[in-house]
Amino acid sequence: MKSTTTIFKNLSYPPRKTVRGIPLGMSLVSMTIAILLSAITIVNTSLAGSVRGYVYTRNVVTNEAGDRIWAHYDPQTGAFINNLGEATGERDPAQWRVMSGDEYRGYVSQKETLHQAQPDLILISRAEFEAGILLADGNPMTSATGLLGSSTAYASILPQERRFTDNATGLILAEYPINPDMPLDDSTFSMLHKFSGVDLGQTKDATPYRIGFKVAFAKDSAGQPVPIEEGVTISGSNEYKAVGPIANARLEGMQFSQAVSQEDGAFSLFWPSIPCPGFYYSIDSIVMLQLHYQRFNPKANGSPGLYLDTYPTSESCTSSFFFVPLLGPYPTGWTINTYPYRPIQFAIDLTVLSGTAQLSENVSTTANRVQLSGNKVPIGADTKYQAETPDNTKSITTGYDFDRDGTNDTIQAGHFETDVDGVKHFMTTDPQDVQGVWLSSSGHTPQDSLPDITRVMDSASFANYTHQGLLAEISAEDLRNTDIYVVRVSDGKLISERIGLNEYEADRISKFGEDAGNSQFFYTIQMQGSTGDKRFYYNEFSDWQAASGINPDLHQRQADHLQPGDAIRIYAINRATGYIGHVDSVMQAGTLSSGDLSFHIDPIIMGPPNLKVRAERGFKIDKGASASDETITQLIGFEGASLTSDNTVTITTEWLDH
Repeated sequence: MKSTTTIFKNLSYPPRKTVRGIPLGMSLVSMTIAILLSAITIVNTSLAGSVRGYVYTRNVVTNEAGDRIWAHYDPQTGAFINNLGEATGERDPAQWRVMSGDEYRGYVSQKETLHQAQPDLILISRAEFEAGILLADGNPMTSATGLLGSSTAYASILPQERRFTDNATGLILAEYPINPDMPLDDSTFSMLHKFSGVDLGQTKDATPYRIGFKVAFAKDSAGQPVPIEEGVTISGSNEYKAVGPIANARLEGMQFSQAVSQEDGAFSLFWPSIPCPGFYYSIDSIVMLQLHYQRFNPKANGSPGLYLDTYPTSESCTSSFFFVPLLGPYPTGWTINTYPYRPIQFAIDLTVLSGTAQLSENVSTTANRVQLSGNKVPIGADTKYQAETPDNTKSITTGYDFDRDGTNDTIQAGHFETDVDGVKHFMTTDPQDVQGVWLSSSGHTPQDSLPDITRVMDSASFANYTHQGLLAEISAEDLRNTDIYVVRVSDGKLISERIGLNEYEADRISKFGEDAGNSQFFYTIQMQGSTGDKRFYYNEFSDWQAASGINPDLHQRQADHLQPGDAIRIYAINRATGYIGHVDSVMQAGTLSSGDLSFHIDPIIMGPPNLKVRAERGFKIDKGASASDETITQLIGFEGASLTSDNTVTITTEWLDH
């Protein structure tokens, strides 16, 4: 802005002589000056300097009806390709979500692997399952409603001849949100998937690009978004308006001037300027923008986190002179200039993920699904587990059908004895060390033959299906041994990871640690977009990304960064206990009405992992025709055993979320 002020002051000269009150030595000069000054217009203007500008961020674009727009993005560079269609009707986000090609292929692979291992399994649609299925005895299952997940479209279940109990817990082996028998083109990167309503499992709009909502910083007078790479200047008088204006942001400028951004993101700063009669000055300064975000660090005493951005400004003052004969230059005023002349653009490309996580104290299972409570495992001096004292009383277990012929096998407890003739007998008297099993398909009975197979005796605790070994208390040190992962759902891309919650390694970008008073831990991750801090930190962008634990693929500005509207999943895994959990959320452009760069994220509730345990024995055949030095690997089945002659026994655990 430019402000001009003209002020005149009288000059005082020592008189030589005074005649009737007039200094004779200067009378001619004074008369000349008076005549000249009488021809000059005195201008009185404000001495206030000022700058103005706008505060805004990248946000989801909507049409006149308020509907969002699906768009295609380059999965490598993040560049906008074109529009897919309005997110309403047949593409309503309430029923359709973005699914990655890798996720789809994962379900296909899961089904193929399962059915190869058990070829008699049946793939059944949700409608067929809920219409009713028959058990092995020909009777219908009591109820099939409510057993499948809300987004399950198909399931792999046991064939009828293997459905022996009216309990779906062991009947359903896998669930799929799509039809895994429908192949997918190798070039497909993402698609829209129907996860709610009728006709679950449908997919459409398969594409080699990533699908996401259309976003922009600004739009023109016709409401069309301006491509981010073009850049615009929002002035209030031209055709551009902010898509995500940030209101109530605090700004400070020269001479301690202050302002708050308005609903459209506009702000103006005013300050008293310093006049410069007869001299020149130039002052460099900044306009500082102050935004905030939620944080749950107990050491912060409830105060929000701050994010500061600055823009350089300056003010200069130049005197103007009038040349007076015999006297030389005469100061007639000054001109004050402030920089920048155009409106300042605070285009904020930053979102803060800030939330908490807790370990669930109570775990239950309903309809074969784990339910975690909101009761928190307390933080104490040591990590402790809770478990009932096992009841090792020997017991017998019935109801097995080992030969899968639909008829339960005969099982009796007893021991083996050998008579004087060397004949082996199975005795049902004490000591009862083993369980004898007579397979129904063999035709053998306890009265006429030895058991077909034997099992060790079970303990009474074998029938106790309550959860044991759950956490009762966790130490702060073990709680800090928690990893955080942020994944974009639309393409399954790992966006950020943090290994351990060591707050002493944290910096101004990321904060992690435990909150013992509330039995939880907290995390704060600042997520920059492609243009974040571009004015001042262009050469440090990769350092910023690294400090936030961002995937190295996103350390460059020209990459497919997270943006508003992207569905994300935040995982938390405690490595000390195995407890795991996640929360789903959608990236938002903060709370724009309050200058808050964060948004609400539900707490992560962590529970004991869903474990898959695999045991393998490694052995060599050292005798016979097949003798070899090669180690043979063999899977140890349920209730199987390894031999003392085995070279290795390998136990592998796979930790799965619920």
